[in-house]
Amino acid sequence: MTKQDDQFRQLESTLSGVLKGVRPSERFVGTVREKLRYQPPLEIEYPQRERDNLLLTLGGVLVVSFMALTLARGFYHLFRRG
Repeated sequence: MTKQDDQFRQLESTLSGVLKGVRPSERFVGTVREKLRYQPPLEIEYPQRERDNLLLTLGGVLVVSFMALTLARGFYHLFRRG
């Protein structure tokens, strides 16, 4: 055995003598069990800011796609006649 092992065993024996186990009351255990057993369902709420950003992004995508479609149709009609 090394010196560290001896120190560790001595520390363990000292702590086991000083620290005694504590048993919680049955009432406390019952309360905790009930809280764990009957938890309300989680509801995830997204902040308003995220919803606003999503709407702005979707609106931007729609505007850009309509502009691209309009330009493509314009170029098609412009070069088809020429």
